[in-house]
Amino acid sequence: MAHTLTKANWATRAETQGGEILQLSARIRRDKLVLAAVRAALHLTEIVTTRESTDHGDSAVS
Repeated sequence: MAHTLTKANWATRAETQGGEILQLSARIRRDKLVLAAVRAALHLTEIVTTRESTDHGDSAVS
């Protein structure tokens, strides 16, 4: 069987993939934090815009 990996090859491959998975997991965590920060900023902007519109009597913003 030419395509059979040795135990050492499997271990090396698994170790490499494990490292790649850890890097990907870290990148996903950072991306989620960035998205949460952007959503929070958008929400705060909406609150401020709504309050300013209410203070000025603008009926166009709900």
